[in-house]
Amino acid sequence: MSDSGQTLALAAAQAYALGARQVITASLVSHSWADPAPQLVALVTDAFVIFPWDAQVRVDRRWVPRPEVEAGLKAQGNGGEIASGWKSANPRNDNSKKC
Repeated sequence: MSDSGQTLALAAAQAYALGARQVITASLVSHSWADPAPQLVALVTDAFVIFPWDAQVRVDRRWVPRPEVEAGLKAQGNGGEIASGWKSANPRNDNSKKC
């Protein structure tokens, strides 16, 4: 995820400093305000993006919603729900209730 673009700029500058002759920046998702923007990007959106691997964390042997994701969703007015009927991708999850 490219938000401000500054991390990509720092990484590219470091690669050049180490002798790279060419650096191509890439990101799966980028916000429209990223400056510099990645040279390759699959999706440009200003939406709050939740990747499947970011939705939950393991706490006390249970999968629970990631606090930062819950807070972001609540800030957008949906009460912290990820999606109606969403369940963990882990088939051994002992608490696969809707988040």
